[in-house]
Amino acid sequence: MFQSETNHQSGHHSPLKSLAALLLVSAWLLGWASAAAQGSWPPLNGSVADGTGKLDSAAVNQAAQSLQALGAKPLAILTQTNLGYLDDQQFALTGAANYGLANGSTVDPNLLAVVVVLDTRRSNIVYGDNLKPAMEQRPASGGGTVADQIRNNYLNPKLASGDFTGAFTDSFSQAARQISLYRNPVPTATPQPAVVNNTQIDTQGIGNALLIGFVVVIGLAVLVIGGPMLYRRWRSGQDAAAKRRTLQEQLLQARNVTADMITNLDFPPDPKEQIQYKFIALALQNERPQQLAQINSQYREIYNRLANALTVFNNLNNTPHNSDQEITSAIAQYQQVQSEVKGAEAFLKYLSDTSNQLETQVSAAPEERDAAKKDMAAATDALSRLAAAAPDLYSPEPSRLFAVVNSKLSETANALAARPSMPLRAYDNAVQARSAAGSILKSVGSLSQAYN
Repeated sequence: MFQSETNHQSGHHSPLKSLAALLLVSAWLLGWASAAAQGSWPPLNGSVADGTGKLDSAAVNQAAQSLQALGAKPLAILTQTNLGYLDDQQFALTGAANYGLANGSTVDPNLLAVVVVLDTRRSNIVYGDNLKPAMEQRPASGGGTVADQIRNNYLNPKLASGDFTGAFTDSFSQAARQISLYRNPVPTATPQPAVVNNTQIDTQGIGNALLIGFVVVIGLAVLVIGGPMLYRRWRSGQDAAAKRRTLQEQLLQARNVTADMITNLDFPPDPKEQIQYKFIALALQNERPQQLAQINSQYREIYNRLANALTVFNNLNNTPHNSDQEITSAIAQYQQVQSEVKGAEAFLKYLSDTSNQLETQVSAAPEERDAAKKDMAAATDALSRLAAAAPDLYSPEPSRLFAVVNSKLSETANALAARPSMPLRAYDNAVQARSAAGSILKSVGSLSQAYN
């Protein structure tokens, strides 16, 4: 689940309002950012700088040898955080400089660096001027530049499936292959003209001429009869080949789109690691535990479906698709995986909307309490005027009539005065008090109208 960028460096760089109940979380986030900024670069092991322990350095260094043989200087960087750099390009440049492969904004012309940050789920491919012609050529198969194809077909899918070593080794190996092909293109054989012997003269006489004429007549007959059949067969083969190419292009597009969607999705197995869920859990755990339990249940259900979809995605990437039917089926399965990812994205949008709604309710709790008091005062006044205008009607005791309203207003005040305060509980009670007072006001108004 990584966002990816492909960068060429030649020598130039080219609200959430804080909730009262969430101040502690904001302070924690600021502390985390400060700690990240004080991190250090991992030590260099050959061409590998691994700060996570997730890489097989020997395998990556072996893959890097194919680049070194071509004069390139490979560099593999895998870190848990971006060490406090908000700009990914600056992070990659600083990493190259840390290992002696860049000076300020100028990188080594032979540098080929693959930089991956796990926490921010970002990856970069950085290369110098000497590698630019090979990395930015556009193959006839389409799909962007060579660097784009390495990112989409080798780096991203492996990162998404958790195979970090494979992501680096495959990227290095493919880059070496493309650089070698660019520098040493396969020679094209020059066709040799046919040798025509004009020294022989037909001296076989009329018998051979008749035989040749007979053969020509038979050939013409076969051509007239079999020509349309051969043409239809050839045309059918061309149509089948065109259909196969179209299906293969659709399959590649479906795989790349799915990989990008998975890369950009922030949906960890533990909901407590999801930033929007953290805010919601902190706001609801003491005041609306039932709502939090429902959200937690929905999160885990969606994650299970997403995990199954990722398994299908990995199986599709590792399975050859030969026939048209197999390719069509694979495209449909990629689209189903995309549907599950979209469902997870929609749930994250719901979490964001819920967080905003909770923020609004926390701010509106005192206003709802005041509105309930105003409605109760209006209802009390209307009841007094009705009693004065219609003394023959039964007039209930205000203390009994407004018992529910007074109770909810009391609970609202207690929730706001609690330490720490409980603004959501205060909001819920204030809304119920306002609803009850409004209902009484409406009933007294209807009674007055009927009496008049």
